[in-house]
Amino acid sequence: MEVLKVLKKRVKAKKGFTLIELMIVVAILGILAAIAIPTYMDYTKRAKVSEAISLLSGVANAIAEYHTSQGQMPTSLDDVGGRKTSRYVADMSLGTSESSDNSTRLSVTATLREIGTGVDGQTLTLYVIYRGNNETYDKCWYWTVDGKYIPASVKEKQIGTSGCSWP
Repeated sequence: MEVLKVLKKRVKAKKGFTLIELMIVVAILGILAAIAIPTYMDYTKRAKVSEAISLLSGVANAIAEYHTSQGQMPTSLDDVGGRKTSRYVADMSLGTSESSDNSTRLSVTATLREIGTGVDGQTLTLYVIYRGNNETYDKCWYWTVDGKYIPASVKEKQIGTSGCSWP
């Protein structure tokens, strides 16, 4: 009986955490936060850049439609529905049409804003390339943004890579 009383006292006496246990938990939470917060910030920037990519892709489709119906590339964004902007796209500009070896290309550039440090003021450029030999349109990309904010599907179509070369 005496042993049972001693064990009950020991169990009752230890009802909380020691200081070292609490410090270990805080340290673990600190390490997780140090990893998770920057990763989350990069993820949100990447999502915002994706919105700009989507906006440019819509303009590219309008350019291809215009070229198909008019037989030439548009000379202004007004020809394809006007300048598109959004919360993350400050401005959009149309490049000059270039022709070479039965192909024609036209670029559309978007300037990014309100995304965050390292991205604001950078540009995304989409090249719409019409290949006359097989009558197809390609979308190829160029960017000044850090590549970690660019989705893999766009990286695969970077200007200068296979499938996105200019004659």
